[in-house]
Amino acid sequence: MVQHSYEGGIAMPTKTLNREELITQLEEAQAKLYEAIENLEQVARATHDSHADAYLIAHLKILAGSDHGYLSNDFNLDAWIKQIREQDTE
Repeated sequence: MVQHSYEGGIAMPTKTLNREELITQLEEAQAKLYEAIENLEQVARATHDSHADAYLIAHLKILAGSDHGYLSNDFNLDAWIKQIREQDTE
């Protein structure tokens, strides 16, 4: 199956990834998101911006993974990785 990515509005064919490659991509994206969250937290602390912390950073933490400490059942990257791991092989 050929998938397409869209770069600059142009469809580019990409190869179909196997389960482990998909999980690796999600884990790499998750690591980058955690790094971005750390950078954003530094800026929020330096600028004493509790609004950014509450309405931007908190939401990103919830999306990044399950260990965010907030009361939320939102779908996140940990759940997506688990979902892919548990898919039946077809």
